[in-house]
Amino acid sequence: MKGMHHPLSSQTAPRRFSPIKAHTSKDNMQKNIEVGRYLVSPMTSPHTEGGFRASVSIRSGRGTGTTDRIMRFSPCFPNRQAALRYATAEGLSWVSCH
Repeated sequence: MKGMHHPLSSQTAPRRFSPIKAHTSKDNMQKNIEVGRYLVSPMTSPHTEGGFRASVSIRSGRGTGTTDRIMRFSPCFPNRQAALRYATAEGLSWVSCH
């Protein structure tokens, strides 16, 4: 979500996260990144007018308590790698603020 920032309060102590672990999905070969209690899954898809779109899934919880947030971004990217980098950066940015 370009332009939307989640500023951390200067009165809030920085959050500590467990080390990042990368997983690869067999379905789309995109890397899933585990950060603390979140699983960040950046994704890309071809745009109908050419180029690629970026989206990210941020999953937390287990079983019936699972929440999956999906963010789809409006910029169109010239290649899959650029879209994937954008989705990854936006997902990690969201996680760092929550």
